[in-house]
Amino acid sequence: MTRAGGATLVALALWACDPRTTRPPFGPYPQAATVILDAPAARVIPEIAAWVAAESLRVAVASPRDAYLETWWFDTRTQRSRRDDRDVADLGSTIKLRCWADPWVPGTTQLMVEVVHRTAYDPSLAPREREVVVPAGHEGEKLVARLIEAMGKRLGTVERR
Repeated sequence: MTRAGGATLVALALWACDPRTTRPPFGPYPQAATVILDAPAARVIPEIAAWVAAESLRVAVASPRDAYLETWWFDTRTQRSRRDDRDVADLGSTIKLRCWADPWVPGTTQLMVEVVHRTAYDPSLAPREREVVVPAGHEGEKLVARLIEAMGKRLGTVERR
């Protein structure tokens, strides 16, 4: 192979490996609800995006390629979405959903859904450090349970964890 041909191959390889992703640099909290769905990962995020929109939540990021979805901040009392938590009047009732849909065994997906809220306005902390998983019985937890039930009905559930 010529030097020019080798350089072309390297350039093509680098171009094909796009390191950009919509996924955050962190994974879900260990408390995230987890279910194995009977559908490929590429199908799960569009289904979740449609369901979330029908529930009046605004989607901030939905990427079937990255198998990730994140909503805007959503006030469970007023049923209104906010792009930024600076606009949030009630931190306790305002949540954010994040969904990771990872391929499992062929044809199935492990879906992990976390629901968080912020406990304080503290700009000295990184955004993720201000978030905590909602407590048991919170409206956000109930929303996640409905989401998982709906995905199970639409796609089929293999296992719930």
